[in-house]
Amino acid sequence: IVNPQEGQAVSGYVPLIGTGSKVDLVEYALDGGGWMTATGTAVWSHVLNSMSQTEGEHTLSVRGIRNSPYAVGETVTITFDVDQTIPSILFDETEPNPGSGDYLSGSVTFIGTATDDNGVSGVDFSVNGGTVWNDATGSSGWSYSFDTTLVPDGSRTVIARARDITGLYGTVSIPVVIDNHDPLIEFTAPPAGYVANGVINFTGTTTDTV
Repeated sequence: IVNPQEGQAVSGYVPLIGTGSKVDLVEYALDGGGWMTATGTAVWSHVLNSMSQTEGEHTLSVRGIRNSPYAVGETVTITFDVDQTIPSILFDETEPNPGSGDYLSGSVTFIGTATDDNGVSGVDFSVNGGTVWNDATGSSGWSYSFDTTLVPDGSRTVIARARDITGLYGTVSIPVVIDNHDPLIEFTAPPAGYVANGVINFTGTTTDTV
């Protein structure tokens, strides 16, 4: 048995792969159940939908059969773990860390934590709603530095996602507001150089990107 390996955690569609020698048929069984025929002999395979299995430990047994003279080879068995639980990931929004709804400017650093029963292999971060992902630093304790001057002012959602060793993802997101530009204020009346006499009404406009 080449894949999965002993004790490996798996999820989704899992290729069961192995090799055989001097056999005409390869059979496999899950958790001591009935024997089923694999595809191939010298290199055999079967795709297992692990989502149809219960979460936790399972066994895979394999044997080779020769037709002439008839013989059944030794059974090889391994155990593997089915993982159907996505990682948990959180932002640390305690001051002075950026949090939900905060107005941000300059360079900021998001930090947080991620956990998974089978281990967190990495954390990705997106500042554009998941279109582009970048690697965060760390895994169970992670951080990501973001230069807000590289994006336009305005509201956006930042997303962090944790991936476990089987390829499952857990995500968390918070809304923030980027604000790197001061408000603009202008006079509209009276015009520059106006000679004042009596009561003067000053008027103007203000604008801001957020």
